[in-house]
Amino acid sequence: MNNRFGPDVTRFTKTPCVTLLDDDVLLSVGLIRAMIDAWEGGGIDNPASSEEDTRLHPIVGVDGDQRTMDSKRGYLYPCNRWEGWIVQGLCWNPFISRTPNLVIGKTMTFSTRHLKEYQNDKDVWYYTSPDGGHYCEDIVMNALVWNTTKLDPVFVRNDKKYLSKYMGTRGGTAEKGGYGNKQDDRKSQTRYILDEAGGLSFKGFTPWGLYESSKWNLKRSDCVKWAAVHYTRE
Repeated sequence: MNNRFGPDVTRFTKTPCVTLLDDDVLLSVGLIRAMIDAWEGGGIDNPASSEEDTRLHPIVGVDGDQRTMDSKRGYLYPCNRWEGWIVQGLCWNPFISRTPNLVIGKTMTFSTRHLKEYQNDKDVWYYTSPDGGHYCEDIVMNALVWNTTKLDPVFVRNDKKYLSKYMGTRGGTAEKGGYGNKQDDRKSQTRYILDEAGGLSFKGFTPWGLYESSKWNLKRSDCVKWAAVHYTRE
């Protein structure tokens, strides 16, 4: 998981953009297409170059994955999630801006050339490596893309009305839900999260669960602040 931006990816990528997702995520064809369209449609000419392959494109994510990077406050959850109220308490403060500017690594599309930029930055490569001990490569990639393009991320719709038809009920078999219906597959913009298998998900509203969430949030905030200094992003 921590090599998602490594040489093994660039070695086998022949397209101008790449879509990466966690190993517990399934995307419909319609959602993949929507993300690529958003990447292409958000592109602008690079004032520093007239070459077509140097057009600047935003990083693209799925709605529900919006987060905010703030150089002073760190990693902020949106107020439609409990963490924004309970773990951070920031959503009680009306004077704090929480405009989404971060796509989490669960599902993201971006220009392939940013992979090389990421790999060639020795400080970035070490900081997000197991040796560096900071497992936040998605945060650093967001900062890199913004620093290069000055384009805010784009979020496409996850159309949940197709979810039960497309994937079946949670925990059920795909066949029961009609998986493989090509018409629905093209029409829907659906992301399905598989049931937890590795024990890494939120543990619930328990003291241990709140403690783990708070600790995770602090680690992510440290990464945001490091990236803000590294890329001088404010």
